[in-house]
Parts: sequence; structure tokens; C-alpha cells
Amino acid sequence: MPSVRGVGADKFTERLIELVLVLQPVVFIYFAGIIYLSKFLSIFGISIHEIDLPLPIVLSYSANVFFSYAIIIPILILIIFITAVYFIIDNIYLHARKYIKSNTGIVVLSVAFVVIAYPYVASVAEAKATKKADNIWELHGAQIAFRRSLNESSFRLPLRRTAAIEDCFQKQRFVLVIATANNVVYTICPLAAGVANNKESKKEGFLVIGNQSTGDIIGIRDVTRDVDDD
Repeated sequence: MPSVRGVGADKFTERLIELVLVLQPVVFIYFAGIIYLSKFLSIFGISIHEIDLPLPIVLSYSANVFFSYAIIIPILILIIFITAVYFIIDNIYLHARKYIKSNTGIVVLSVAFVVIAYPYVASVAEAKATKKADNIWELHGAQIAFRRSLNESSFRLPLRRTAAIEDCFQKQRFVLVIATANNVVYTICPLAAGVANNKESKKEGFLVIGNQSTGDIIGIRDVTRDVDDD
């Protein structure tokens, strides 16, 4: 007869595994969003650690990864495969149904899903982030106009490449990269691309950070991106 302590431990383990299984879809979606944002922001010289990214924002960006046949079809195939494995083992081995429903079986299937699905989703997320960033570099995105001119802003103008920065503000050629929950916007102003051997070798521009509410300029950075960057 199992001891009360043993039964209690089994119940705790079952509840813990149930909690993990419930959270796994959220963790999976969050993982895709973080990988996407990390790659996307890095292309503009932004560290993911410098931006406040609440859970809802990360989950919303994961939609850029999952709303794609490149993800939906393989994930469905993986789920079908794992289900098929379940029924094959169940029909071949004695008491397999009990094993698959046991804690060990659930953990094994979950680990198999993580090992196969996570690396694939990460590669797709990085590819989609790169494509989205390339579109923004080509001025395909939401346009942002700062209400204050550069001269009116309290931000001190860098001496280097002054004319190029002023041209960005005069023409208001700012494309939104990301907006944070506290009304801070990160925008890019692409400049003419460099040329080497009659081929575009790199993209240059300015990352302009501003407060959407006040119109103040918080920061300006040089950004350079090699055309063959991944």
C-alpha cells in the first residue's frame, strides 16, 4: 500500500506537470516573439534589453512568426507525428497506454516537441525579422513626423554628419521601428547606400529616438547595416 507521503508527492508532481503543460504554449509563443524582436531590433543597433517590452507586446510580435505557412504546416505535421507515435506505441507495446499517460511519457513527448520545434521556430523568426527590417530600411513602413524641429529640440546636435541629420528632419523621412508603452518611438532615417564594385555594399542611416507625446528628441545614433547581413 503506497504511503501517504508517496501519494502526496505523486499528486504534487502531477499538478506541476499540468502547470508546465498549460504554460508551455505561452512560453512557446513568448520565445518566438523574443527571438523575432531580438533579431529585428539588432539590425537597427538596438539592444532588446534597453526597451521595456511587456508580455502583451512580445506576444503580439510573435504573430509575425506564426501567421505563416512556414510555421503552421510544420507544426501541424509535428503534432500529427507525435500523435501517430502515441498510437503506434499504444498498439505495439503492452501497457503502453498507461506509460504514455504517465508523468514520464508526458515529459518525454514535451521534451521531444521542444527539441524539434524551438530551433525551427527560432530560424523562421530570425528570417522574418530580417525581411521586415529590410522593408523598413527601404522606407516601407509607418511614417513618423516629429512635431518639433531639430533646432527646437533640447537634444544637442552631433557635429559629425550634421547636414545629413538636418536633411532627415527637413524631409521628415522617419520610419517607425518600434514604439514602447511609455510613448518612446524608435525611428530610422535611411541615407544613400554605399557602393562597392557597382553593387550596394551597405546601408547607412540614423536611428532617431523621440518622445511621441512631447515631440522631444531623446537620442540620435549612426546605424550601418551590411547588405549581406543575416
